[in-house]
Amino acid sequence: MDLDQTLVPENPESPEASNKNEPMEFIVEDVPNPELQAMPVFGMDPVPEPIEEVPLELNDIGNHVDPQESSIDLTAITRQIPDKMAFKIGEVAELAGLKPYVLRYWESEFDALNPQKSAFNQRMYTRKDVETVLIIKKLLYDEKFSIAGAKRKIRELRKELKVEKQNQDVKERLHSASERVEQLLEDIRRVKELFG
Repeated sequence: MDLDQTLVPENPESPEASNKNEPMEFIVEDVPNPELQAMPVFGMDPVPEPIEEVPLELNDIGNHVDPQESSIDLTAITRQIPDKMAFKIGEVAELAGLKPYVLRYWESEFDALNPQKSAFNQRMYTRKDVETVLIIKKLLYDEKFSIAGAKRKIRELRKELKVEKQNQDVKERLHSASERVEQLLEDIRRVKELFG
């Protein structure tokens, strides 16, 4: 508030006649935001406004996150992972640029992240686990999802991947069937040439 602005009592009646224990409402002139115009004095808090329910699509810093806008490039994520069958927690932490305790915490929060324990009781992450760690990191750190939002997005990604895999399987079967049909047609042509 600028020093040249003045506080004007909301009720022009004499302030001395009002109850001293109640806060006096003042209106600040020339304030563009009407919510800031009525201000209590004497250090008493105003009655709190009812809190709006925060939509689940808001991230931790209050920005709207459109799930359709978040892009997870699985091929780029997969390229980051060395060609190994299993990884220890320290290797995964180094790959992802995280501390091991973060990975252990994520294991408790994300059902999709569930590394197996070795005979020596060490966490052993598969390539799929490492991919999941990198996806979680991208959602939380780069795209600013909350943990709940990241969980939902991972569920959506799993569904999309399942559908995509089914589509790929269908395409491969169709391609295989098409090749067999072409081979049969070629065999029929050769038989016709022999007997024709």
